[in-house]
Amino acid sequence: MDNITVPDIKILCCNYFNQFDVWNYKNVTRGYWQFYWNETPGAYILFEDNKIELTSDIFALVPPYTNFSTYCTCKFNHMYLHFTTGEPYNAIERKVFTFNAKESLRIDIKSFKSKLISMKKYDHKENLLVYSLIFDALLNIDECYFSNKSRLDPRIKEVTDLIHQHFSESLSNEEICEKLKMSQTNLIRLFRTELGITPQKYLKFVKMEKATYMLCYTELSIEEIANKTGFTDRYHFSKVFKQQRGKSPAIYRKHFAGL
Repeated sequence: MDNITVPDIKILCCNYFNQFDVWNYKNVTRGYWQFYWNETPGAYILFEDNKIELTSDIFALVPPYTNFSTYCTCKFNHMYLHFTTGEPYNAIERKVFTFNAKESLRIDIKSFKSKLISMKKYDHKENLLVYSLIFDALLNIDECYFSNKSRLDPRIKEVTDLIHQHFSESLSNEEICEKLKMSQTNLIRLFRTELGITPQKYLKFVKMEKATYMLCYTELSIEEIANKTGFTDRYHFSKVFKQQRGKSPAIYRKHFAGL
């Protein structure tokens, strides 16, 4: 059996939201896989020149470090999975994949969505169903999309890892370059080429991701979250958060609690 290898799947989060309406993000670039299935219409993914409407008939699969945007026109029912894989899935073309959502997939999701909504622990069968969703999704990717040319430049991976480890320190480009022995010109050029954004925009995005998680899943005060994500004070944090998420941190937290 030495010739059989299994992807090293690690699930980061899995959620289902009814009447979701906070999905207006520009230039999203995440360092993990994203799986989306929406039971109702109203949400869109923008990738390059393509506008993809997410409906119950399809699911979307987005590889790590793919740059895309999202928006919604009304409230919608939204299921998503974030996960990492490892080899050989680190060499897949960075694009938004969409596939037919089989009836069996829709039945599986509906069978445990009440647990997802209530944030309760899954039983062993439901755990397996979540993993089976990922394996079924990955099986849809054609071999033609596997290529070493699709791998992220290792220098950029070093930068993104550094940003994730030190996001609260608000590292400048100069500090990043000093730590990694890289010129600023090289850093910005490589970052734009690989991810389509600047290092500082990526840092801001990571801060917002961390802040959003803390708002939704911890009881930390907004002042504490601002401090932990490297903002000067609550007011600066609230201003940036509203620009990025379309709602103030307090309203976003209240909205999430009511979903």
